[in-house]
Amino acid sequence: MLDSFSKSSSDSLEKLFESENSQTKVTSGGFNLGIAVKGFNFGGGASKGTTSVSKTINRALNKHVEESQAQRKIEVNTETNTTSKEGEETSITRELKNINLSRVLNFTFRQMNQEYIVVTYIDDVSLVFSNGYPESEKVVRLHDMDEFLATYIVDEGKRTELRNKIIMSVYNLKDYEGARQDCFIQQQFTSVVPEAISEEVEPENYTYWAKDESFTMSVPGTTFAVPGIITQIERHTLSTDSVVAEALLGQAEALDCYNILLQNEAARKTKLDSVEQLQKLEVIEHIVTSGAIENNIETLYGKCCTEKVEG
Repeated sequence: MLDSFSKSSSDSLEKLFESENSQTKVTSGGFNLGIAVKGFNFGGGASKGTTSVSKTINRALNKHVEESQAQRKIEVNTETNTTSKEGEETSITRELKNINLSRVLNFTFRQMNQEYIVVTYIDDVSLVFSNGYPESEKVVRLHDMDEFLATYIVDEGKRTELRNKIIMSVYNLKDYEGARQDCFIQQQFTSVVPEAISEEVEPENYTYWAKDESFTMSVPGTTFAVPGIITQIERHTLSTDSVVAEALLGQAEALDCYNILLQNEAARKTKLDSVEQLQKLEVIEHIVTSGAIENNIETLYGKCCTEKVEG
């Protein structure tokens, strides 16, 4: 769920998922069996079910992104108007001044964006039985498939046939690039019998199908991985309410040679005036007597002090 500025976009995403979530079932003989992946039912082949789920999520996210993007428009100008509930209005005007005499000063405003990466993947497979009544519904994971089928299917031939179809479906699950992934494999279980009863109890040893808990798939262009088969990767970019301002000084000087020389002379004159003042202060600091101070001040500044300067 992407963040939004309004509750309506959140509600519309939820309603779209509910309305477009389709369910199919595998039918054999006189019973119905559904296989659920991440809350979406599919049957008659895992590829069709995962494709339907991916398309549903894709349509819902695209609509949600469009509604969220419409709420994130930012206008950059030199004025800010704020209106309070009491009806008072405050206007702030910002004045930008270029103190440079020969170069252009540019101000750029950039709106920050956020990228959302939505990954749809198959985390696990569940088997669901229902005869139409809610109280009869039972859900088990793939590793309990044999016991689950033995409970509801009496005919051993049909049970074996359906078991093989389920194994073929989960074994041939493909990722978003169409490549088969070894996420669900046959595993071996051997129980450990305590030494105290080792002569009375035989260890259990059997095989079963289940998800490989060490299986992961990396998301391209990112640093993270998901614990399942990726069926779809969506990237959406949304605008934020943050703006970055930057000042850029132009590189070309907008003055001819004559005006450049005038500016250089003005800068040189200012520097010489500063040096002159520093030299005058150094002369005064080295004078000891009051009379000498008066004479040197008159010499340096062209006017005489009428009052005695106490040493």
